[in-house]
Amino acid sequence: MMNEVRFSYGQRSFSLYSDNHE
Repeated sequence: MMNEVRFSYGQRSFSLYSDNHE
């Protein structure tokens, strides 16, 4: 299962997808 989980923390957005943080 490939689920893209994005967390918005203030002005920082963390995207957890395939061990990739941006």
